[in-house]
Amino acid sequence: MFTSVFFLLLGVFSGLWISWPGLLVIDNYSCARELIVKSRKNQSDIRSFLSIPPKYLLRNKKITKLDEIRLLADTCFR
Repeated sequence: MFTSVFFLLLGVFSGLWISWPGLLVIDNYSCARELIVKSRKNQSDIRSFLSIPPKYLLRNKKITKLDEIRLLADTCFR
């Protein structure tokens, strides 16, 4: 039981680290905090515009919360 939970957590953390290697850098969390604060004030940041793939701009659907989290992580943690 313990080994199964250990390997599950190891897989989750290694998968996140492979996807976003900057996840362990403290400066990147300040980047994420700045983007969240600026988005609440309706100010735009150039990093957020450059990180949006054209696929999201061309489709008519609204961006979901999961898409917002992915875009934020791609902007600050890669």
